[in-house]
Amino acid sequence: MPAEPAGRLGALIQLRLGGLRLDERELLQLVALAEPLEADLAGVAGLGRAAESLNRSGLVVTERSGRRLRLRLVYPLYSAVVLRALPELAGRRLRRQLADVIEATGTRRHDDVPRMVGLRLAAGQTPSAEQLVTAAKAALRAHDFDRAEELASLALPQARTQATATGARLVLGQALEDRGRHPEADRVLAEVPEPHQAGSAELTAVRAVNMAFGLGRLSEAVGVVERGLGETRGPDRLPLHGARSLLGLLDDRFTEVVEAAATLDAGADRPAGLVTVPAAFASVELGDPAAALTRALLAPEAREQHRFVGAAAQWVGAYATLHTTGVADAAARLGAMRWWDEGDPRERVRSRCCATRLHRARGNRAAAVEELRRAGAQEASPDWLTTRPWLLAQLAAALAEADEHAEARPHSRRGAGPAGPGRVLPSGPRRCRA
Repeated sequence: MPAEPAGRLGALIQLRLGGLRLDERELLQLVALAEPLEADLAGVAGLGRAAESLNRSGLVVTERSGRRLRLRLVYPLYSAVVLRALPELAGRRLRRQLADVIEATGTRRHDDVPRMVGLRLAAGQTPSAEQLVTAAKAALRAHDFDRAEELASLALPQARTQATATGARLVLGQALEDRGRHPEADRVLAEVPEPHQAGSAELTAVRAVNMAFGLGRLSEAVGVVERGLGETRGPDRLPLHGARSLLGLLDDRFTEVVEAAATLDAGADRPAGLVTVPAAFASVELGDPAAALTRALLAPEAREQHRFVGAAAQWVGAYATLHTTGVADAAARLGAMRWWDEGDPRERVRSRCCATRLHRARGNRAAAVEELRRAGAQEASPDWLTTRPWLLAQLAAALAEADEHAEARPHSRRGAGPAGPGRVLPSGPRRCRA
């Protein structure tokens, strides 16, 4: 809830809201509790006269979302004042009423279940485990890792099916991983269900990646993936193939990553973006950027895949373009990346890495160094292109190109240091193309 304005501003808002009719006040309360609120919801549609008058007076504004007309208070500060004045028992009653109405609509929109879950929890009710998992996934997509952890932790003890328990455990593990709490994530993800149960392969894959990139236990992670592949059949194997590809990049086995994608292309396990995007990156590192550009998932539909695949496909495409048609085309590709999720700090690190490549190709070494310094200062959970040693190795190379050899040497030593918890060995300057 927004902080309530104090002093003269708060008094002015209270004065403006003071002369409202009962139906207007009730509508303001409903909107403040669940904005943006659909105008045609049962219980809201009956307040149409109040909605019109509040809209005319400028207290409530409308917005379109598909075919839905939604209502918002004109300023968040107004919501804070309305909610602060709402009696607790009335607030609980209205929240339950709104949750019932939203659930009765069929919860078709992506934000329906999270809103309904939030209203029920605030009203002292306990949503179902399935609803909690759905809301936790939405929080994870929004990078609200605290909320995702809270909701998944509530869902886990309530889960009545193995599929729901696995879903809760998966979201909880990912939330902990994204917050940098890798040992806790490993403990949560280690309770893998029996093979062939829903979600078991994805849970195993996420655990292996966390184990390798977050804890530095690469060889153990490889063993986890290989055992999972041996116990799993059919399309459920794809998350494990993706994890194997990411671990291959981490272990500098670029040729194997490319060959694995080609084998899957020819076999029954049709590769997904989790396999083809790492293979495309490996192709560039091996000196074949044209092969990277021909991979099918370097296309707009890749954004609908795993949470990292869409943006990764685009910036790998920009990286490959740099080594084929040149800096101008690569810059154009990078500039066209408008839809990526800038809420994810790893995406900001990756974008800075791409910008660094372009600066170095143009000979703008000072700008390259500055981008890498910013990337290194960004707090992000480590993955295959955001590990700190990898960034330090790139920074050492950029500093050396800028004739800053005295500063480059210590960064080079730190970038090539031994792997450990949270500090894994990436591809060094020898293998990473300029």
